[in-house]
Amino acid sequence: MPRAGCSVCPSKIVYNRGLCRACYHRDIYARKGAATCHRNRKEHAGGLCRTCYRAGGRARRALCHPDRLLAARGLCTQCYRNLPGVKKRAQVVRRLKKYGLSNTEFRVLLRKQKHRCAVCRVRRPKSIDHSHSSKTVRGVLCFHCNTGLGHFRDSPALLRAAAAYLERKK
Repeated sequence: MPRAGCSVCPSKIVYNRGLCRACYHRDIYARKGAATCHRNRKEHAGGLCRTCYRAGGRARRALCHPDRLLAARGLCTQCYRNLPGVKKRAQVVRRLKKYGLSNTEFRVLLRKQKHRCAVCRVRRPKSIDHSHSSKTVRGVLCFHCNTGLGHFRDSPALLRAAAAYLERKK
């Protein structure tokens, strides 16, 4: 019975020719010959190595910064990432991947906190506070409160000691 999955690594997902995506691209790269410009490098495209291909003007250039390579929509990577829709979508995807928090769950958390930081109740929160040990989301904090908790390593004892220090020094 044929094995389901990549024939090289333990990956269960097959991309092409019985290989996963990583093994397939590794195989394709291994089969490429030497570049005509630099014999010690593999060919990237057009007989040239990656560096010469990009430097020679063959790679597509961005309209916003002609000295940079094209990413999408005629823009370089930096300008493309700063587009409002792209930036917002990237935040949503990052939240989902890193914390398992969907956009609706994030909005519910914000509504519960009345769109204020869970600690100081003054600033608008943007940072997701989570437990580093259990990886669970605790709430949404402003940048200052989130970094403060991080610097105190989420330790209530350290925070109490810092508060006592501040009280003594008043």
